[in-house]
Amino acid sequence: MAMFYRKLEHLKCGFLAVFSAMYFTTTTHAAPLFDGNSILEMELHGPRQELVKKRKQENDWPFRLITDASAQNVQIRARGNSRLRICKLPPLRVEFDGVENQQTAFDGLKKLKLVVPCRNGEAAQSNVLEEYLAYRIFNFISENSYRVRLFRVTFVDAMERKKAENEVVFGFAIEPRQIFADRVGANAVDVSGVSVASLNRQHMAKVYIFQYLIGNTDWSLVTADGDDVCCHNGELVDINSERFYIPYDFDLSGIVNASYAYPDASLSISKVTRRLYRGFCMQREELQTALTDINDKKSDILQELSALSGMEEKEKTKTRKFLEAFFEQAENETKLLDNFERRCL
Repeated sequence: MAMFYRKLEHLKCGFLAVFSAMYFTTTTHAAPLFDGNSILEMELHGPRQELVKKRKQENDWPFRLITDASAQNVQIRARGNSRLRICKLPPLRVEFDGVENQQTAFDGLKKLKLVVPCRNGEAAQSNVLEEYLAYRIFNFISENSYRVRLFRVTFVDAMERKKAENEVVFGFAIEPRQIFADRVGANAVDVSGVSVASLNRQHMAKVYIFQYLIGNTDWSLVTADGDDVCCHNGELVDINSERFYIPYDFDLSGIVNASYAYPDASLSISKVTRRLYRGFCMQREELQTALTDINDKKSDILQELSALSGMEEKEKTKTRKFLEAFFEQAENETKLLDNFERRCL
């Protein structure tokens, strides 16, 4: 943790590292996959057990992806950091043939990140849906956010010798960085450090409060250990000459409350369901504007949870209580803003 705080102090001083920028032009095709919110039925036929057993070898495995409207050959590999180590089935990366996916739901996509249940059982299935909900909540809060699409995935193991029941799970796809950048008119940048002062303040106020809302402390504006670019569980983009931090990866948040999730030992909380504000200090008026805007999204957020398919009612009740606890706090904006100002970095 000493290394973390050294980096944090470096950040506070406004250090901006030498960076390389990747520019995505408007020639990128839109991805129709993320234009809708209905559940897409999908089958994946391939060597699932081999993928799981050899997931750390960065192998690409041939699969057949089938929907009601199309069928195509794809390459799939395991991905992720912590989930790659601890999950029975880690997140997946699907790579498409540029020709086969034309005029399908996957048109315009070259690669796709797919999140599936980490382990067997209802709890792990609910965790996926709760993480999907976290992305959707931020969609309501900011248009500068990654879109997601819910799937019901049937895994058919083509290599299984003994006859076994196919595994059917809910999962979700995350909008690729290139597609997102094209959609919002952004230039995606890879930098090893960022100055807080360079970030769009209105957007960051929303990010800070959103992370508090979902109970997420697993993020930062510094480069994570082992990575070359900023930032931890978020990416930087430039939009109209302003820099934005776009968060992702919410599996360690309180709204998900996964069995393997725990807060960093340096923090003053003992479990991820305890909210802790970790935003940087800013003008109170900026935070108040963001808080008021998020408060106005309460009905949309709770309705999104109510309409979410695949989650047991007892899990929905638990998640609803977690979200409503934030909005009960937010009814007293003055008190909550005082708390943010005491806790800010």
